[in-house]
Amino acid sequence: MSTRTSLGTGMSIFLVAMPVMADIPASLVVDPGSTAVITLEITVTGPDGAETASDSRVVPLDGEGAVRFTPDFEPFNGMILDSLSLRPGDCALNYEFFCNPLFGCVDVGVDLRQLTATLQGPAGASIVGDQVGWGAPWRLVGDYTIDSLLFSASGVIDVTTGVGFNGRISVGGGGWRLDQMLLGTIVSDVPADSLPEGISVQLRTSVGLGGAALVGNYEPPPPEACGSGGDCNLAHDSPGCDDIPCCEQVCAVDPICCEVIWDVNCANLAIESCVIAPPNDRCDQARDLGLGRFAFTPLNADTDGPPLATGCLDSETAGAFIGDVWFRHTTAVDNGILVSTCGHAGFDTRIAIYTDCGGTLLTCSDDVIDCPGGTSRCGFFGVAGETYLIRVGGKFDTGVGEIDIAWGDVDRPSTDITPGFNRGVGANGHHYVVRSLLNGGTWADAVETAGRFGGYPATLTSPGENDFVVLRATPCDVGGPTTFGLLQAEDATDPAEDWFWITGEEFYFSNWNAGEPNDAGRGEDFATIYRNGLWNDGAEGFGHVLIEFDDPPALDEVTWSTSVGGTGARYRAVITELPVSWSEAKALAEGMGGSLAGLETEAEADFLFENLVAFHSLWTMTNYNGGPWIGLELIDGSWRWTGGAPLDWNPWRPGEPNGTGDKGCFFSYLDGPRRELDDTFDDNVRRAFIVEFAPEDEPCPGDIDGSGVVDGGDLGLVLGDWGSCPKGCAGDINGDGVVNGADLGLLLGAWGPCP
Repeated sequence: MSTRTSLGTGMSIFLVAMPVMADIPASLVVDPGSTAVITLEITVTGPDGAETASDSRVVPLDGEGAVRFTPDFEPFNGMILDSLSLRPGDCALNYEFFCNPLFGCVDVGVDLRQLTATLQGPAGASIVGDQVGWGAPWRLVGDYTIDSLLFSASGVIDVTTGVGFNGRISVGGGGWRLDQMLLGTIVSDVPADSLPEGISVQLRTSVGLGGAALVGNYEPPPPEACGSGGDCNLAHDSPGCDDIPCCEQVCAVDPICCEVIWDVNCANLAIESCVIAPPNDRCDQARDLGLGRFAFTPLNADTDGPPLATGCLDSETAGAFIGDVWFRHTTAVDNGILVSTCGHAGFDTRIAIYTDCGGTLLTCSDDVIDCPGGTSRCGFFGVAGETYLIRVGGKFDTGVGEIDIAWGDVDRPSTDITPGFNRGVGANGHHYVVRSLLNGGTWADAVETAGRFGGYPATLTSPGENDFVVLRATPCDVGGPTTFGLLQAEDATDPAEDWFWITGEEFYFSNWNAGEPNDAGRGEDFATIYRNGLWNDGAEGFGHVLIEFDDPPALDEVTWSTSVGGTGARYRAVITELPVSWSEAKALAEGMGGSLAGLETEAEADFLFENLVAFHSLWTMTNYNGGPWIGLELIDGSWRWTGGAPLDWNPWRPGEPNGTGDKGCFFSYLDGPRRELDDTFDDNVRRAFIVEFAPEDEPCPGDIDGSGVVDGGDLGLVLGDWGSCPKGCAGDINGDGVVNGADLGLLLGAWGPCP
């Protein structure tokens, strides 16, 4: 007897034991001559920051395991690994860290011994065509030894993580072979007690199986038996399904499925227990959904969606989907569309929204703070009559759940570097942006940086203003805290007293996090703001500053003036409403009369980053922090700028380029904006790119008043602006934010009629 029990969300579970599925056992061995590529990426964090290095070795591979195929007739549609252990050979790897011109590099050697990767099972997967994939976790066990002048450590790697496993299967006639196998990255930390104080080490181990294969034999099963009813994985009005063994198995758990109706609960149970794929496993088989909440499962689904864009990647799995299923939604009006598994799925979910199959990625969601169990929620602005593809899968494994589609408030993405607070409660017409200070910025750095662009550290004097900043100029905790214009008097004795705004405005609104401000015994005299808008008191050492502007600033375009050693080229930052590929950005830049920016010298890259690229608006500000596209492309094995010039200096992030693509972009990992590049693929879409325009004839640099003569009138303007000044002030001839002797020298050097 079986009982259907509601979970309170429309899902059902079945409180009986499932019978063992009929299957065909087979042998499993590692094909002789198989090899593996062991890649170990090490991140060493010390007092001066973090560095990452990577090395690889090709080693022999052996192992063993047991396998079963399902059902007990051909063609098989499922494969169960009862156990699989792979043993790569021992290897020694070498790295260099903390290099500098005076002292050279710190050499680090790592020995890996007795590695064993064991797939936790039994693990079942559906066979779709010639593809098969498992969502079961792996356990990696082995010995490591790290040796360097800086530190030495040894110990045991023993970590279980859900990295996924898939490959190409050929099976039939009593034999099978699995090759083209992929196994993701396994992350582990070196125990802190084995390292010097202030040093931490993280290991990211990848096992490449392109040179390996699993093979085996089985006793051919009897011919397929015919069933009755509809497809087992599809709900239908009649009872039963067309596969007798699967039907019997499901109905033994839930007799309703064979007595009354084969509903969505029966279909989901069949998908799980019979190891078959859901009917909407592929994008071109997407299930149409309106508004409401609907049961679904990606159990036994393969992963046919494209790689996620950088902004969607997480540090645990690098954006892996463990199985994915697809839905279509067409909206009748221009409106926000909210897609959610929040609190109504029994596994850690991931969501991605596309314009169509193979189309543009609009948005994505992984873990959401207020959604339990790693469930997800995201929103996007839908256009009336347009159809959108919704992709849902697991992050570490799969299960059953419900997907909810609703209309709600979703603002159109801002295309401004400095969005304005022009509507809503408390709107003041001011504009805001977060800018990187790099790690360890002082309060003086924050004030100087804000002033150089014509603003000041933001004063958040109302709940509406604070909420606007969270939504449109989001603070960041990655790469150091974000400071703003609130500080405490030096002689204050109570952590909660004597706070004041830098502008002198009355301090009557605050949004402190629970237990803050607390001074924490460290002289925390400056306010910082979290991504969610809560405040903390902190000490100097900021990563970012939130800047406020009373009037709309012009920060999207800069010229690298010849007066400061530049080329006279003009650069514009462009933010698009929908993400674009590198090729699309290139076409858009050329349509504007320019080209994607080429950073042909380190000085040009420094100028562009300092004056334009360091604004957060141009970055995803995620763990894999994708910055704007630039005009760098791999052509015939050589990196070249879009103008044709070769890349003859090193702009890359450490460890890059690593062969992940042939296009260039700004990028940082677990950090804020950085002047470093990544090689990536064309469709790794992003919403920002930098356009470069050819130099134009520059005006006479000292002719501030435009009279055609550099004379006393211009001298008076320089002296009147003497000292720090906002970006673009008349006397700042060299554009460095300060009117001083350098500007006076330029003026006197150009004295007289302009050429």
